[in-house]
Formats: sequence, structure tokens, C-alpha cells
Amino acid sequence: MRKIFIILFTLIYCFSIAQSNTETKTASGSWLCPWGITLITVECWGGGGAAGKGGSSNSQPGGGGAGGQYAIKTAIAVTPGTSYAFVVAAGGTATTGDGNPGGDTYWGDGSVVIAKGGVGGKSYANGYGGGAGSTTGGLPVGGVYAGGSGANGATGIGGGGGGGAGSTGTGNSATNGSATGGAAKTEYGGKGGDGGTGTGKAGSPGEAYGGGGGGPTKAATVGAGYAGFMRITYTVVDIGIVY
Repeated sequence: MRKIFIILFTLIYCFSIAQSNTETKTASGSWLCPWGITLITVECWGGGGAAGKGGSSNSQPGGGGAGGQYAIKTAIAVTPGTSYAFVVAAGGTATTGDGNPGGDTYWGDGSVVIAKGGVGGKSYANGYGGGAGSTTGGLPVGGVYAGGSGANGATGIGGGGGGGAGSTGTGNSATNGSATGGAAKTEYGGKGGDGGTGTGKAGSPGEAYGGGGGGPTKAATVGAGYAGFMRITYTVVDIGIVY
């Protein structure tokens, strides 16, 4: 009997496989923590700012909106079976003056990880300056990267929007806009919208997550900022038995 038990034991063993799971979010909602999960990583991309409004002449362009921030927080403690709220930002929209800023993307109440939206560009009446990319206001400290700055407008040229910050790349922060929108940083950071070029030309909207809007020339259409984004990552351990 003892020999039979030894033989069976040598033929049966347990193994475990750790598998990384990723969930992406493009709209606000809630996340139900799976059983067995106690730690997660949350990455946030803020919305891009809209461009400023142009005026009645070609020498009155709008400035480009800034790109949204990127923020990351690892090892966030969670409880299996618990639902957690989160907010995914909207992009900034046009106004009759300076562009609206992009919204903030954050986990819970925003006290753990938050990526701030890019500021709006200035209208012709306020100097048609581009919105400045910044790490200010985001969390956690040391885990926030700025979107690119929007460009200033010039006669016949609307300011390009700043690129949205991304999770990889030198410094992670996006490039600034010129007449052409700032390039995105990988991954998920979006290119800023191009500024209008010529008489009465519209600015282009931000092209992907966090991209700032491009400014118009004269009173043409203002480029809106692109919405934000969220990614949740956690590790699942599967246990199996091999005979």
C-alpha cells in the first residue's frame, strides 16, 4: 500500500501560472474587484484642452490647447468583491473665449492617482497663446508626466495642440505643438490637433487620448481636445494539477 501511495504522489503535482490581466476604460463607471486580487496598477490619461477662439480678422487666431497628463500608481490595495468608482475624462470643448480645459481621469475620489486635463488655449482677445503642459495637480508625486504645450497662434496660423502624455518614451511627457500638433508619446498618448493655416481655417481636434485641440484662424471652428483613458492591470494566479 505504501508503495502505491509513493507512486501516485510522484505522478501528481500542482503548478501555478501567474497571468497579467489588463482592462481598458474609455468611459466613467465602476470596477468590480475579482476574487483573489488584492493589488492593482492604475494608469490614467487626462483629457486634452480645447483651442482658443479666433477673431474677425486673419491676424486674430486661436492658441492651441495643451495635452493631458499621464499618471501611474502601482500596488493599490483592493478588496475582492468590492466595487470601485472611476472617472474617465472628457476632452475640452470650444467656448466663445479661451478653450475649456480637458477633464481629469482618476481612480476613486482622486486622492490616489489622478491625471489632470490639459489647459485650454487662449483666444485672440487674450493673446492667442497656447496652453502650457504641466505636471501640477496630478498624483502620485513622481508618477505624473506632462502633456505637451499648445502653440501660440500667429497671423494666418492657428496654434497646434499639444500631444497627450504617454506611458513610455523619454521622460514620458509629450512634445509641444507648433502650427502642426505635437506628436504623441507611446503608448496611448494622442497627437495634438493641427492649427488652421490660411484665411478662416478651422483648427483640427486632438487625434487620440489626451491630444490638445488646434487653434483656428479668424472665427473658424475651434479644435476640441480628445478624451482621456484608463488602464487597470492585475495578476491572476491559476493553480492546476497534473497527473
